[in-house]
Amino acid sequence: MENPMFRLVSLVALSFMSPDNVGAANDEGVHTRGVVTLEQVDVERTEDPRADAAYLTIWNGTDQDVVVTNVSMSGYEGVDIVSTEGDEVLDQPADESLVTIPARTEISMTDDTLFLRAARGRRSGDQTAATVSLSDGRKVTALAVVRSSDPSAEAHRHD
Repeated sequence: MENPMFRLVSLVALSFMSPDNVGAANDEGVHTRGVVTLEQVDVERTEDPRADAAYLTIWNGTDQDVVVTNVSMSGYEGVDIVSTEGDEVLDQPADESLVTIPARTEISMTDDTLFLRAARGRRSGDQTAATVSLSDGRKVTALAVVRSSDPSAEAHRHD
């Protein structure tokens, strides 16, 4: 399934870019107007023993652009927003984010554009609650299962 990509060229420049430049999808036909929805949260264990990767899909059905002001995940000590542009990788604490979601637009994070790096903490079980705080004061939360990046390891796990 191909997702629209969200490119973070520069944290400052992004605020001034039109939705066409960030690869976000204007998809009002299948979404609810007037709400911001955290539609999908994918969390993947990585080979890095200190952090997992997370990918969000967020729908902004309001008539105003919203800015992500923070992202937190239960059981994790902190979340950074990681963006890639060519060979350059930029790590930014999520509470210093200037990621803008244009009005009536969906963004989807991918590992080659923009994603989250969650520092492992004292997580119990294989679930986490991801909460995205927005500039308009809203907070949206969704639950996710933390999956292995190796499908064969996931299939052989015995919980």
